[in-house]
Amino acid sequence: MNKKRLFTALLMAAVFSLSLVPCALAKQVPSDPDIVRVDFVHHKNANAGQKPSGDLLFKLLGYSWGKDATVTYVIDPSGSNLDSSSVIDKIKTAAEAWDAQSNAQVFNDVVAPASGLNHGDLDYVNYINFGTISDSNTIAVTSIWFNRKTHKILDTDMQFNTYYTWSLDATGSTSEMDLQNIATHEFGHIIGLDDLYRDKYIAQTMYGYSREGDIEKRRLESGDIAGLLAIYGM
Repeated sequence: MNKKRLFTALLMAAVFSLSLVPCALAKQVPSDPDIVRVDFVHHKNANAGQKPSGDLLFKLLGYSWGKDATVTYVIDPSGSNLDSSSVIDKIKTAAEAWDAQSNAQVFNDVVAPASGLNHGDLDYVNYINFGTISDSNTIAVTSIWFNRKTHKILDTDMQFNTYYTWSLDATGSTSEMDLQNIATHEFGHIIGLDDLYRDKYIAQTMYGYSREGDIEKRRLESGDIAGLLAIYGM
């Protein structure tokens, strides 16, 4: 075993936490008791975006697509009040932030536009859109359906709250939510990572809060990468 793989193996053994009951809203699907839906709610916090030093950590959900899966997703940019092609490009860039850190091709490079679908429907389409979320403190919600026996993800939806103004600016906007920043975090859930809430992990992409002007979560930190490799390998 080379040094890089040995370090990774030791890191995985030392720092990850496995949770089959994540800190999110979970419920069974009435039509199939083996299927569970979990909603990950990304809240606003004024302190998010700061970068104190913190210990390495990641937290696995306990379910994923599996090492050989490639996830195809569709995007409906309507409702964003932004250029549609630019929205798709930013969301795709967010997904590629994860693929760039592993030899696994978790996300399909070909992203399809979409319309006429609904967030929250178990339709086996990984759907990303912009919509109204009643809680104004909620920036985005990612819903995941998985089989509790096989621990395989079946379907995901990601929705950005239109209560906020969204930014595509390369350097961010202090008065707007950065789309790439939030999308990168949400894709972390889709690959199988849970939120982190302790303040000392605020630097990690999977920290569970954000705010206007936060662009620090566009790039993955060491804990995020370790979590990705724990699921999908080098």
